This record gives sequence, C-alpha cells and structure tokens, in this order.
Amino acid sequence: MRNSVNIKDLLDRIAPSPLILDGAMGTELELRGAKVANKLWGGICYFDSPQMVEDIHLEYLESGADILITNSYQLSTWAMLESGNTKTQEECIEVFKGTIKLAKNAKDRFLSKTKVGNRPIEPLISGSVGPYGAYLANGAEFTGEYGTVSEQRIRDYHYDRLKVQLESADLDLVAMETIPHLPEIKILVAQFDEMVKELKIEGASYFLSLSVRDSSHLADGTDLAEVVEFLDSSEHLWADYLVAFGVNCCDLMVADEALEYIKASIAKSKHLKNMSLIAYPNSGEIYDGITKLWTQGETVKSGKSLSLFAQAWVKHGARFIGGCCRTRPEDIKKTYEVVSKLYR
Repeated sequence: MRNSVNIKDLLDRIAPSPLILDGAMGTELELRGAKVANKLWGGICYFDSPQMVEDIHLEYLESGADILITNSYQLSTWAMLESGNTKTQEECIEVFKGTIKLAKNAKDRFLSKTKVGNRPIEPLISGSVGPYGAYLANGAEFTGEYGTVSEQRIRDYHYDRLKVQLESADLDLVAMETIPHLPEIKILVAQFDEMVKELKIEGASYFLSLSVRDSSHLADGTDLAEVVEFLDSSEHLWADYLVAFGVNCCDLMVADEALEYIKASIAKSKHLKNMSLIAYPNSGEIYDGITKLWTQGETVKSGKSLSLFAQAWVKHGARFIGGCCRTRPEDIKKTYEVVSKLYR
C-alpha cells in the first residue's frame, strides 16, 4: 500500500458514483469445478489452480468491477500450516504475496487490452482479511460464536496477512470482511492503526464490512447501533484509514434493510456522518448446511437482483457495491451497466 491511491479523494472525484466491487470467488471457483470443501475454502486454489483464480479476477474486471478483492479470505498462516499446504511461516508469507500477484496479473492483462474509457478509474486491488471465525471452519463467521479466545490470539491470527498487505506496493486498500464479532472489530481497528504506525505506511486505508444476523444485529447478536457507537467513540483510531462501513455475505433484502438501519444510526453520530457505506451481499440464494446445496430463496423468487438493489443503495449513501457468495461476473456486469447509466 506504499503507492496506493487516496480512496477518499477518489470517492470525492467520482461522486455520487459508487465503486463497483467484484463478486464471489469461492463459490465461483466451485461452480467451475474446483474442490473447495476444505480448511482453506477457495484459498486452496492458490495451490491447486492459480490460473483459474487469475482468470476469474480478469472476468470481473471485464464485467465492470473497479475493485478486485484478493483470494485470501480464508488463508492464514495457521490454516496453511495445519493443512500441510505450507511447511514454514516464510512459505505462508509468500502465499499471501502470491494472492496479491494473481490479482495484479489480472489487472495488467486487463489494462493491456482495454481502454479505461468511461470508467472513472484504473482498477484497484483490495486485500481480503477474513475473520478469525473463518479459521475455525465451523460457521463461526456467521454466528460470531468464538468461544473463549484471547485478544492476543486474534491479533496473532491476523498479523502475518495484514503485514504483507500493508507492505505491498500493489494493494490499494484492505478489505476487512464478513466480521461477525464485536471484540474482533475493536481489535482490528486498533491493530490496523498500530501496524500502520509500526511499519510507517502512508496512505493506508480499509473498509469494514460485517457479517449480520439480521438487518439490525451483528452475527454475534450485537446491535449494529452499538458498532456505530464504538466507531464514533474511537474516531482517533480510524479517522485516517476507514473509507467505508457496511455489510456483506447476507441476503439482498437484509443488506438493503441493514444499510437503512446503519444510515439511521450514523445520523446520530458525531464523527461518522460523512462515512461511505458498502454493501456486497449474496445472490439471494440460501445455503443448506445439511444438504450442502444452494436453493432459491424468496428474494430470488421475487425476481429482485443485485443490479436492482444497487440503485437504491446509492441513494442510501453506498459508495462501494458488489457481490458475495453465488454472485457471478454477469451479476457484476448488470450492476455496472445500471450504475454507468445513472452515474457515469
């Protein structure tokens, strides 16, 4: 992030247009035949089929995405060592660097044959930082049930990946995503500030996207208003870094209602009134943990789609819009087309 773009200045320049995030990686890999049912989930494809990962990154750019998110969500030093895919911490560090390189390769391929044209910016790359709950591999990122875990353990879990991302010249921001647990939010906000100062990084930024139980509660049951209160009281820790706050990996309707709830909470805050919102929900399909299958939910049956909701979210103040599980390049393309027609 040593040569990163100033995201807040960029948002001001292209206002009110949002930046378009990419869509799913893990479920997209699975749909293309990859075997992702393991401790590393889609991260296993860094070892098994890196070209597939790079090609998916490229397809998202070709579909209109402004921001790629690296395939590092469920990659951690601990998980890679435990799974036997790496033997040393040094090898894990190289994997983290490699996930950034795959996204950078896709960006370079895109720019070599495409004129940015009416797109407002050259594509950006964001480093995925998934939650400690993803390491537990028991669905904890959707419940926030971490059991007894110390603050230091969560800090240690995030340190290696976050250090590589902060020191990378090819990343533009960090994506703290699917975070389900209020104590972990507090740890990450403080840890980012400490590491930026420790590593002497200038221009670092991140967005914070939450895993929610419903439209008003974090996955661990915390009222989203309490998360807003924490951020409002901790402005000194994130003022120079946090560029957006919102939700991901939830139903489209839940994301829609959560943005309204968060916006209302922010309106009562002292330091967050100008905060950009972010939303990148799932396709609207519902995952059955017993059958391991996705089925059409009510949102899908109603005919509502990501591109349809995107129009309303911009009005709510969303400046980052994209997709999570089961969203595909064609979903991002439709969203890009809607946004372009209205705002670009």
